Amino acid sequence: MTATTITLEELKNLMACEGAFCLSLYMPTQWQGTGTDTQQNQIRFKNMIRKAEDQLLESGMKVSDIKIFLHPAQELLSDAVFWKNQSKGFALFLADGTFKYFKTLRSFNETVLLSKQFHLKPLIPLFEGATSFFILAFSQNNVRLIRCTGQTAQETILSEAPTNMNEALNLDTFEKRRQRHTGGEDVKANLHLYFQILDKALKIHITDRQTPLLFAGVDYAFPIFRETTTFPAVTDRHISGNPEDMSIEELHQKGLLIIEDIHGKALEEAKNQYRQHAGTGHASDNLREIVPAAFHGRVSLLFMTPGIERWGAYDPRSGEIRFSEKEQQGDVDLVDLAAIHTLMNGGAVHTLNVQEMVGNDAAAALFRY
Repeated sequence: MTATTITLEELKNLMACEGAFCLSLYMPTQWQGTGTDTQQNQIRFKNMIRKAEDQLLESGMKVSDIKIFLHPAQELLSDAVFWKNQSKGFALFLADGTFKYFKTLRSFNETVLLSKQFHLKPLIPLFEGATSFFILAFSQNNVRLIRCTGQTAQETILSEAPTNMNEALNLDTFEKRRQRHTGGEDVKANLHLYFQILDKALKIHITDRQTPLLFAGVDYAFPIFRETTTFPAVTDRHISGNPEDMSIEELHQKGLLIIEDIHGKALEEAKNQYRQHAGTGHASDNLREIVPAAFHGRVSLLFMTPGIERWGAYDPRSGEIRFSEKEQQGDVDLVDLAAIHTLMNGGAVHTLNVQEMVGNDAAAALFRY
């Protein structure tokens, strides 16, 4: 099975996989699409397959079974077209009956890990901040609505709106020439009228009005758009310039920088909230409290430190939680478990390094109630 993006549902399915041999591979990829990039990607992946072979052999798998087990990965290795069309990161998961791989816009540290469950912590940052946002790329000759996630960008056809301002306002050549001579008030008024038309079309395509909406266009048009639109989640900053000169990929990258900056400010606010509520029952750094709360949708914000595991098991029926000093048969990383269920229940997850971490353990949480 292949995919270019990873969803929360995919993440949940991967976490449910268990077996004697669960192989997780993460690698950074060269993504400019040149012949050299393709070759480098394939060489790196080939070397990682060799590392996987060594780990499988050390874990007791027979040489003949290793060949069968790694066959899907070997087939992928020979697909030059696939390796030519990469993004910044690549993740692969292989187990008995499971073969999935994903291209991501975030790079990874090279990792080859064989365990009884898939290693999913490097994927968690893909779901940080706004999991989706829109870019309205506006010029007088063209308008595009681009639906974005941290990993993807896809244009949505605004069939309900005219494709450009001249068509929308029935401006003929004479009228456009007259406006150039009469000054900016007519231009401002026309922009205001056109943005009203666009606003009605956007309501059809953006059903969640809390999803961030980024404006991309020339600087003088942005304040007029903000003044006109009824959408509450228009960002304070915009992508400056003529979007006709930018590809969807360029707009996506510029948009991500703005969204990530907004996310950074939201993160500081979230850390302050945790400090204010610590010790009140509305926040905790105790996984015995956090894991059940995440399962039951009580966690609104979860903080975690990448690279720190807390092995154990949780039974949602009895509420019993068990910790292990080191990974044992049937164990899961309880931090991963809490993070995935927080995301699945509409909460937010923030990854912090040890120096930035709030609380005194590998995870800390703010509760909804």
